[in-house]
Formats: sequence, structure tokens, C-alpha cells
Amino acid sequence: LKDSGGIAATGIVMDADTGDILAMASAPTFNANKFRDSTAEHRRNRSVTDTYEPGSTIKPILVAGAIEAGVLTAKQKVFCEYGKLQIGKHTIKEAETKHKWGWLTPGQVIQHSSNVGAAKIGFLYGQENMYNWYKKFGITERSGVDLPGETNGVMIPAEKWSKILHSNISFGHGISVTPLQITRAYAALANGGTLVTPRLVKQILSFEGDPVKDLPVGPRKRIMDEKTSEIVTNMMTAVAAEGGTAPKGAVPGFVVAGKTGTSQKAIPGKGYKSGKYQASFVGYIKGVRPNYVVYVMVDEPKFPYFGGEAAAPIFRRVMTAALAREGISPDLKLIPADKLAKKKEEKIVSDNVRSIASVAVAPAELALNEDSYMVPDLEGLTARDVMDLFSEKDLKLQLKGSGLVKSQKPIAGTLLKRGEAVLVKLERESVLP
Repeated sequence: LKDSGGIAATGIVMDADTGDILAMASAPTFNANKFRDSTAEHRRNRSVTDTYEPGSTIKPILVAGAIEAGVLTAKQKVFCEYGKLQIGKHTIKEAETKHKWGWLTPGQVIQHSSNVGAAKIGFLYGQENMYNWYKKFGITERSGVDLPGETNGVMIPAEKWSKILHSNISFGHGISVTPLQITRAYAALANGGTLVTPRLVKQILSFEGDPVKDLPVGPRKRIMDEKTSEIVTNMMTAVAAEGGTAPKGAVPGFVVAGKTGTSQKAIPGKGYKSGKYQASFVGYIKGVRPNYVVYVMVDEPKFPYFGGEAAAPIFRRVMTAALAREGISPDLKLIPADKLAKKKEEKIVSDNVRSIASVAVAPAELALNEDSYMVPDLEGLTARDVMDLFSEKDLKLQLKGSGLVKSQKPIAGTLLKRGEAVLVKLERESVLP
């Protein structure tokens, strides 16, 4: 929140294959030991109680539906009207006026997050089909998670859609969802087309730590063909790449499949809050197990308020930590040679090119060869996380302070020989009021 200037944020990590919720957080937060000193505003679980307009995170789901129905192919192109589509007295525009797209494939509609392109695909798909498809993904439906206060969200029945509402719902406006609903929907894209039930508790242990009861995975339902999910996943890999809307969500050495969302903040029954937005990013790593979906939403970030600016960097940090904890090594072939950090912290690329230090890098588990390791991006990790990463490596680890990692030396991406040192400084985060 400090970086984005937002007033609140929500984050979820889900295992797409099982529905297990590995992490769920809201900010501002509260001290559970002094809950009477907190407000209901701070105590609520925004992942299930709050609704918002999902914005462009709905576009991959729309495209999947149109492909599944056979009305759209990956190579087909839609005309994006050079950035403006007139519908009666209304004009559909792109998020940024500088974007004046012509013919785009569905993958390019997702990559560039074209509102006009999504509206055209929505018209092609049809309102009844689109409504039913969103419902199949659990959009505006309770997920079945074992948490109090879960709300449905809102989507008007298809027969009541006007043409302008149809177009708006195609790019994620005019409906309200919970963060958990979007996370669950993306889990279906990530796992090959199966809608899972979120699970909070996997096993119950005795006071002594012995297993007492195993809780089964919740109901699962296939909702689309595996080939469709594969096609759309491949389209989504362009979003966090150069030329997409979220290069700051890239995780070097891995292929990120994700989508940004930016929506004007709705006030129930009163329209929209002028100049206030909600920015989100949700995604997963292609071809990696465990198959984690990470969702981030920032409420009312300051400019730049787009999902690729306010939420994607948080996704990158969370996903990097998740991969590191699992000991999953990156594929060095996916990291351009000019992005690999050199010894002595020399600058990798010129100032006008994004250096590897600005994005996540390989976990410390990665041995480049017999004698070298690549230093990971440790920012935001706990001391325990850092110690786990370096526990079996022949490197000298120096920790200073407490809380979360704020700086490190050498920088992320540096190649170290066995026996060399890494200095990590931690600071405590202040609890937001």
C-alpha cells in the first residue's frame, strides 16, 4: 500500500489443482490479540465480503467461452475500430486514448487489453451464452469456502441486458464479483478446465501435532475442454511480456500467464466514484507444479492506477516467494543474456531498459553450475524464508534487523561463488491505521 498509495488491498494464493487456499490477506489489518481495539472495517475478510467490478481480468474468461462455443478461433481477427466503438449515444473507448488498435487476434485483445475488441467478441458470443458461461466459472456465485460473510456479487440476467451493458460486461464492467471468485475462475484456466471448491483446512492435528482427521478436497466440475484452457493460457503469456500490459509482473526464468484489471470504483446505487480506481492482477506460472494462482487487488491506488503498475509488481513478489519456498528452479533459457546480473553489482543494462533487479529472479536453490548461485530477489520475505532459502547452500548469510526484507547486498541476479556472503537488512512494517 505504501508503494501504490492505495487505501486497501487484497491478496490470495490458491493451488489450482486442489482448491487449497495457501494464503489470504487483507490490508488494512488488525491485531487479533487486540481485536476489540479494531474496527469492523479492518476485521472483515475482503476476499469474500467485498465486491468490485473485475475489469479486464474477465477478458480471458470471455475469450475461452467464445472459443469453446466455436464462434471464435485463436487466429481469427476482430476490428477494434481504432479505439472507439459507438453504441447508440455511448462510446466504448480503450483504457488509454493513445491506443488506437485496428485488427487484433483474440490473443492480442488480451495482451493489449482492448475494450473494443472484448466488446466485439462479446457480441459475437451472444449475451445468453456469455451469462451462462460466466456462471459456469462461478462468477457471482458463492464458492463454497468455509468462511463467514461470503457474498455473491451481482450480474443482471441476460434477458435484461441492453447492448451497452452487454458490451460493458464483456470487459468486466457492469457486474460485481469477489476476489475469491476471480481467483477460482483462473484456477480453472490454470488446471485444464476444472472448477474447484476452495479448501481452507487440509488436516486437523492433535495438540501434540499428530494427525487426527484428513479433510477431503471439495467438489470438482469440468467446465471446459482442456484444449481451450491451453489456448487461452498461451494467449495470457503475452500480458507479462514486453508489449503487454504487465511487464512488471514478469518472473524471469518462468512463463507467467496472467491478466491485468483496472476498473473505476463503483458505489452501489450511486454510480462511480470520480477519479478512483481498483487495480488488479491475477495469474499463474505455465507448466509448473504446484500450480499456484496468485491474485492481487489494490483499492484506490494513486496514479499510475493501472493493474500493471499497482498490482502486478506485488504479484511478482508473492509468486517469487511461493516458487522459492517450493524450491522450484527457473529455466535459464527464458532469461535473456543481457538480463543476467554480473559480478560486483555492475549495471546490467542502460537506464532506459528494465534491469533484472527490477523484477524477480531465480530462487537461491538454483545452482548455475558446481560453484555458482544466482542471488534471488529477497524483498518482502521474512527472516525464516531467507534462512530456508540459504539453509543448504555454501554461502554466508548475514541478517540485520527484524520484520521483512527491505534491502540486500549483492543485488538480485548477482552470481556468487561458494563461500561468498549475502547481507540482508530487515525492517518491521507499521500496522496501517
